Amino acid sequence: MGTPAPLSNPRATLQVAQFDDRHFCLLVDDFLLNPDELVQFTADRRAEFNSVDFSYYPGVYRMAPADLADRPTDYFQSQARRRFDARRCVEAICRYSIVTLPPQLLHPIQWLCHRDDVGLDARLSMQASVLYLFRDPELGGSGDIAAPDRLSADPRSGRLTLNGFFTCRRNLA
Repeated sequence: MGTPAPLSNPRATLQVAQFDDRHFCLLVDDFLLNPDELVQFTADRRAEFNSVDFSYYPGVYRMAPADLADRPTDYFQSQARRRFDARRCVEAICRYSIVTLPPQLLHPIQWLCHRDDVGLDARLSMQASVLYLFRDPELGGSGDIAAPDRLSADPRSGRLTLNGFFTCRRNLA
């Protein structure tokens, strides 16, 4: 099986969740037409997941193939970029991730909310996305995992996500 061909759903819905007058989150529902194909794609390549050694992410990851990574990147560029302080995308990283560490194995820094753009050049901004590919609601969202005993490195039953990180030049002042 080659790289899956999950097409973005043209009927995906985009909503803005406003936290205050400066902070918000974009929510995109039904982004993919066939998310199960992505789950199967990663399950077929389970051995290609590695422990994360570049951040405090509590699990394993696998980089997304370039042609798949282009889809969330294209969506970000066409539908979301203009809503942020983001003029032109200079780097995009997309990877599959699976949370595997139970709470008792986490370091204190992993208990806290964090920012991925710490140390970023002031002329740049970074936006992040999370596409949930698991169905078990007990595996949580916002890192709140109600049933950590259900964590698994198996993409078919674990807390599989496709994460995108988009570094962009800031808008001209």
